[in-house]
Amino acid sequence: MSGQAPPVPGQPPAPPTAPPTYGGPPYGSPASGPPVYAPPAYAPPPYAPTAYAPTAYAPTAYAPAPQGPSPIALFLRRTVSGDWTGPLKAGLWPTAVLLAFAAVMATQSNRQTDAADLGYGDRLRGYLAMVLTGVGGIFGAKVTPGDGGSSYDDYDGSTAAPYLRSSTQDTLTLSIVPLVVTILWGLALVLALRHLRRTQTGAEAAIRVAAVCTAGALVLALVGQPSLTVTDGESGDRIDITSGPFTVLLWTFVLSLLVGLFVLCRDRLDGHLATSPGLAAATRALRAAILALGIGVGVCALIALIVLADHSDEMDNGSWMGVSLLIVNGGLSALALAWGVPVEATRSGSGYDSERFGLSDLGQFGDGWPIPGALAAGAVCALILGVVAVRRCADRREQWLAAGFYAGLFVLLIAIGGTKGEYTEGSRSATVEAASSVPEALLFGLLWAFGGVLAVTFILRVRAGGPGGQGGPGGIPGYPQGYPPAYPPGYGQPSQPSQPSQPSQPGFVPPQGLPAQDLRSEGLPSYGGQPYDAPSAGGFTEPELLLNLNASPEKPARAPRNRLLVVGLIMLGAFAIGGVATAGVIMFNRNDDKPANPSSCPSAPASSGDRTELCAESPSPGDDGTPSDEPSPSDSTSDAPSDSATSDPFGSPTEESSDTPSDTPADDPFGSTSNAPAGLPSGSV
Repeated sequence: MSGQAPPVPGQPPAPPTAPPTYGGPPYGSPASGPPVYAPPAYAPPPYAPTAYAPTAYAPTAYAPAPQGPSPIALFLRRTVSGDWTGPLKAGLWPTAVLLAFAAVMATQSNRQTDAADLGYGDRLRGYLAMVLTGVGGIFGAKVTPGDGGSSYDDYDGSTAAPYLRSSTQDTLTLSIVPLVVTILWGLALVLALRHLRRTQTGAEAAIRVAAVCTAGALVLALVGQPSLTVTDGESGDRIDITSGPFTVLLWTFVLSLLVGLFVLCRDRLDGHLATSPGLAAATRALRAAILALGIGVGVCALIALIVLADHSDEMDNGSWMGVSLLIVNGGLSALALAWGVPVEATRSGSGYDSERFGLSDLGQFGDGWPIPGALAAGAVCALILGVVAVRRCADRREQWLAAGFYAGLFVLLIAIGGTKGEYTEGSRSATVEAASSVPEALLFGLLWAFGGVLAVTFILRVRAGGPGGQGGPGGIPGYPQGYPPAYPPGYGQPSQPSQPSQPSQPGFVPPQGLPAQDLRSEGLPSYGGQPYDAPSAGGFTEPELLLNLNASPEKPARAPRNRLLVVGLIMLGAFAIGGVATAGVIMFNRNDDKPANPSSCPSAPASSGDRTELCAESPSPGDDGTPSDEPSPSDSTSDAPSDSATSDPFGSPTEESSDTPSDTPADDPFGSTSNAPAGLPSGSV
């Protein structure tokens, strides 16, 4: 064995050694014999089959796990149980602006308020009703005549509401949005929310601020509903003014909530903008459009204010109060007029009258300078849009998007910035509207907005020496001499042939017999003044990653476009094309739905042959435009012509003097017959 020493001759072998012992835990001595298994402590019972007895089903006791409140309930709980101190202070700022604006306007009185003997408190409540129209209110007045109420014939121009005097209950509703009130209210709310953002953010705080603003506006709307008594001699008319509290409640909450979410959730919005390039581009374009439109409307409002101040001798305190309330609306209409959009005034009721005041009508004022001045103001506003779009937008697509937003906002403000009044007397009504034409605003807004952006882009490109400007001689157009492009043509720049650059040393003669140089390498910087040589055979070879100037130029891979931006551009193009087409169709069919002769006699029933004959025999102007010399029917029944009362909102005569009564009663424009003057209900005289 290899592990033992060989035996020594003459000695006995060594005894075998004992096996090694292991120092593990003592397990005791092993038991002798096989292991014995103990029987189980119990014996299974013998199987005895039993008869089947059905038992009733008893469900196990199951207790469902309690469910927590829904996310909406948790959101409302956080909103209600949050801190209301900051939102309360923030919501009082815009409410105080509304109250202060009405208080300043109430300090001025005019001839009508002095004649009606209205104090400061009554004027304040009345102006509150007018101011609240800027946040969704509706100004309304209901006139109830007193015991000595009279008809329109008794009006002498001395009452505060001369056009409301009649023997019936009259109602006047004025729908107008003074944009200056809306802007001041919004600015106050934004400043308050920016101050609140230091301590509270999120949608919960925005809802709390909206609730406070709504409550404040509702209180002002309830206060701004006075019941005035206007005295005129022996009679006293009661005028009940309403401010539309429910509409104020709705629109104030919606507007304040939108502004609150925009300001207090700005961090989340910025996060979405960082991950969505299309949304970020649309946001930049919208901001540029809002800024440009605000500057343009402000410039036009300032011009309109200067023009009105030049005619201040024709205006009283009441007129200036109206100007201060509608100064932004006037600036918007002035911008529309400078772009060629006329202002329309229509009256409908017993008849239909319409008047238009366009850009060409400005020539009757001044010495011929109003039309060029208006055109210059419109061009300046369009160029302002172009400058703002170029400076605040990243690329050309955002600039066109800003122009589209500008045109859309312009049309929207034109649509809501007009004035509409409805007058109701008994069962009859008349409506008066004055606003800029919306179809023409859409047409000219698109033309001037896109034209302004295009003009500014072209001017800046010419000044920078781009395409269409002065390029560098002897190189690629658009680059000055001595400054070649950073990349060869074909990599972001159009490949254009150019002349070989000439050395600056005089008297240099280029050697003859040299191979033609590749024009694509012209303009590239060279080291040591020598062009790159081709590698020798079997020598140095350029790696594949180096730029091979002898390879054919290929266009770089196009970056994938954002789907949202592409959809926005498609919608913008559809809006522009469809808007222009729609505006053209509406302008072409403008007079299709109007009566051919608004001043003609109203239609009478077939049985009233006398009236029909009278209308048929009524004189009409001759072909040359001069009135006919034949006497009118009124000359045979009256010694003096009847006066057409301008104070009657229905446009019907309010006074008829006749020596002999007529056997045929005068027809009412609404189709009924009565002995009262035309245009007034029965029993009004």
